[in-house]
Amino acid sequence: MFDKRLEFSKTGRARYLSHLDTMRVFQRALTRTEIPVAYSLGFNPHMKLSIAFPLPLGAESECEIITLKLEHPVSGFLDKLNAALPEGFRANRELPLFNLDNITHIKYEIRFTETVENIFDGRPLIVTKKTKRGFEDLDIIPHIKDAVTDGNLLRIDLSAKPPMISPALVLAVVKLNQPEIENTMIKRIGYIM
Repeated sequence: MFDKRLEFSKTGRARYLSHLDTMRVFQRALTRTEIPVAYSLGFNPHMKLSIAFPLPLGAESECEIITLKLEHPVSGFLDKLNAALPEGFRANRELPLFNLDNITHIKYEIRFTETVENIFDGRPLIVTKKTKRGFEDLDIIPHIKDAVTDGNLLRIDLSAKPPMISPALVLAVVKLNQPEIENTMIKRIGYIM
């Protein structure tokens, strides 16, 4: 078997598909192209593929990571896959097989309707986060590598390690300080190793 890792984009209306629906999109596209994806063994075999770091619902991305196993190498893999993917999805390029645990932070851009204040200046920013044990208060500042505001745009690097900080928690903090502000777009733009 051959491992293959790809970077793909999820934009436009596709941003409203959940993580599981995104997995199904790729399973169907791979089935249509007859690319020889490896299957698990057992009573209910399934394709051996995984998407790293589930994208929040409603967010766009140009840099999603999917890893799959093939039975044998395929020429023209990206072209075949792109021909079968629906609108909003595009396989951009093949990636090397690095250890995903080396990714420490995920880079986002969050666009707002109005100018956003810079509240990421080191002071504690406490939010209530739902966990398996219930709800707990969490200071998100130690889990942010960098945050830069530029008018109505916030560029922020959020921890990819537990406890993961989602853009939704960042939005909750921004709205506590500026209740009138609304976000218009969340976009994942990269990873930091």
